[in-house]
Amino acid sequence: MKLMGFAAAPLSWMYGGVLNIRHFLYDIGFYRSYAHERAFIICVGNLNLGGTGKTPTTEMLIQRLSRKYTVGVLSRGYGRSTKGFLIVDKHGDPNKYGDEPVQMAQKNTDIPFAVCENRWVGVNKFLEFRPDLQVIILDDAFQHRRLKADINVLLTPFNKPFFRDHLVPSGGLRDLKRAAVRADYLMITKSPSQVSHETKKVFQRESGFTLEKTLFFAHLEYGLLKNPLTGEEVNAQHIDQALLVTGIANPKPISNFLSGAISNLKAVNFRDHYRYSPKDIKSIQQIFNNFAKTPDRVIITTEKDYVKLVQLKDYWPKDWTILVAPIQMEVNDNLGDRFIKKLSESINQKLGKND
Repeated sequence: MKLMGFAAAPLSWMYGGVLNIRHFLYDIGFYRSYAHERAFIICVGNLNLGGTGKTPTTEMLIQRLSRKYTVGVLSRGYGRSTKGFLIVDKHGDPNKYGDEPVQMAQKNTDIPFAVCENRWVGVNKFLEFRPDLQVIILDDAFQHRRLKADINVLLTPFNKPFFRDHLVPSGGLRDLKRAAVRADYLMITKSPSQVSHETKKVFQRESGFTLEKTLFFAHLEYGLLKNPLTGEEVNAQHIDQALLVTGIANPKPISNFLSGAISNLKAVNFRDHYRYSPKDIKSIQQIFNNFAKTPDRVIITTEKDYVKLVQLKDYWPKDWTILVAPIQMEVNDNLGDRFIKKLSESINQKLGKND
């Protein structure tokens, strides 16, 4: 820990004490954890505060598992202005449902999405709405111990894995390191596409998970930039000047990707889950005007930010062209099929299905 981390250590210890008590009460059964009998529950979560790639990982599971099962996704709907259980309208306001649920619903139009801060209540209401659901993916629910998932997939970033981090405010962890023992699989996300065997062994030793059985590495892949209004796809290497606008936990990966292709790239970063306003549109325009006024200058943003920015389309200047950078998570070493097969075996066992 750095000097500031040492100064914050007492607060981290106090926070850790509260977490220890909470987990202890669940472990001894004072607080009950409930498994669900009807649907197979997969929890995707982390111990870090954010920026681990939960959304692209959830989308990877949606795309792969929906080929064989009826899948639904339940999220808390972080940052939404509403409470309680809601079925997500893919054309709805992100302020009502949360930016990430709307983003995923727009990309996966055949999949039902719901939000509820109480995951146990949410799963039951979801099944009332869609009794045919076989698999429910819980987005960001590792800390919700009242509902016991059938499979817990824990994510941690390659550059700052949980076992080398500390509790907030000294570090970036929101939960105890030892909570990782509840995970069935550990995914090291945002890894290089090629990780040396020596590095993998170090991660195996430090994490306590087993390579290619319960420990997997995954990297981000960016597709062609896309204009959502026209459907046009653009190669980033054909762009000379661009302004990157983000409101995500860690904009570094997308910034690195674009800076390798675009010679004149500027960036404006808002906090994660930021709720844009007309005033922000004016601020973005002021920065955008620093570019030479040529037809090829563009604004690039994430899928998550676009669903909020498009709500303010009436405030966009006429010369704006906004492109979105699609992103997906890929398991390294062509082990994605093995990972999904392991999940499918567990699902089939509970549902009584043959593969």
